Amino acid sequence: MCAIVIMGVSCKKDSSGNIIVTKMSATIDGKAWDSAIRTTVLQATTNTFIITGTSLTGEILEVTTYGTTQGTYELSVGSVSAKCLGTYKASISSGTSDIYISTSGTVVLTKVDKTAKKISGTFVFSLYCLNSKLTKTVTNGVFNDLSYTEQ
Repeated sequence: MCAIVIMGVSCKKDSSGNIIVTKMSATIDGKAWDSAIRTTVLQATTNTFIITGTSLTGEILEVTTYGTTQGTYELSVGSVSAKCLGTYKASISSGTSDIYISTSGTVVLTKVDKTAKKISGTFVFSLYCLNSKLTKTVTNGVFNDLSYTEQ
């Protein structure tokens, strides 16, 4: 059995002895971001997955899908209904003035295993901060084999 790796990747073996790496990572404005801590929740009443990752430096990235099946979930400013959402906060200890919210993006759930309660997927977002009027771009987003709890 593998232990948690400092860069936010952990691994374990499946029933066949194959190593499975669990992680959440992305590129934010060209800089690599990796979660050290991940929490994944299925909100059963709203049929929503909420995936939250926090890096070793306290940056928080949250990915939400308004649906729980494999497929593509999109968000665009002109759409009537958002199917996903991304948020970013530069520091866990700062106030709400530095929260970036997605203006466009896509989340692809590539695997949803409701028996084992694990999900995998990819994501990209364009983010905007109302207070600072600054933008951020999230690319190469991936979450792999994350365990989730139901609420």
